[in-house]
Amino acid sequence: MAASNRTPVYLLQPLPEAGPALPYAATLWRRRWFLAVTMGLGLLAGWGFTELRVARYQARAVIRPMAPADLLSQVGESSGLLGLTMQGQGEAQAYRYISMLQSRQAGGRLLAAYPLLSRASEYGGGERVLNLWQGLRALTAAEEIDYDRRAGNIVLSLTLRQGPVAQQVLGAMIDDLRSDLRARVVSDADASVDSLEHQINQTVDPLLRQQLYQQVAFDLHRAATAKVQADFAFEVIDPPSFDPRPVGMGRLECAAMGLLVAALLGVGLCWGCELALAQRRVRMERA
Repeated sequence: MAASNRTPVYLLQPLPEAGPALPYAATLWRRRWFLAVTMGLGLLAGWGFTELRVARYQARAVIRPMAPADLLSQVGESSGLLGLTMQGQGEAQAYRYISMLQSRQAGGRLLAAYPLLSRASEYGGGERVLNLWQGLRALTAAEEIDYDRRAGNIVLSLTLRQGPVAQQVLGAMIDDLRSDLRARVVSDADASVDSLEHQINQTVDPLLRQQLYQQVAFDLHRAATAKVQADFAFEVIDPPSFDPRPVGMGRLECAAMGLLVAALLGVGLCWGCELALAQRRVRMERA
């Protein structure tokens, strides 16, 4: 069967007439005064936003956890294979410090030491007093603790309404971490000594009793040097300090953002109104 040479019917049908394109440029030119007023209001709104918002300042500090291998180097020149084994524990130690800084116990101690942190105005809110749980949530939202795996540092930042207060609280957080580490070492050593003394009273073998006494002496020595261990637990690379510039966008950035948003909104309104009027005229002509 020979193929048909007839042209398809749909190719012979005339194309539908294209409707008149909306003259966007002419529309904007006709409504230039509306656009000018809209952009002016957006510029004023962006400029006034910086005057109405509550300025907050950020304090920042950087600490570096000392790996167990570094602690051994404080005692001797070479730590051998033990130092190589402990060298990979720095990251775990850093996350342990971060957990201690973000704990509720640490936040409760800061709220008790600084009653100003229990006010919502310090975080940019109204003049009201926060309870314990509200204060903990507000303090957690205001602080930010990150771990830099490449450099091995812990970066602490705190954003409050008053920059000096944020700097002071950040220093108190670091001091509280040292105190908490010292208290944990003393508590673990005391618990170990009590357990070993109880075991010694129940042990008859003199050789085993001698080994237990050596362990008790080691725990007592560790409790006596808890302050030194806490001091060498981490190093303060960058002491707490606050930026005198408030966080967020400045006046020029806010004004430019308001101008851009107002321009886009004005253009959208102009084109939307013109399109609605054109459709209305078409419906009236058809009617």
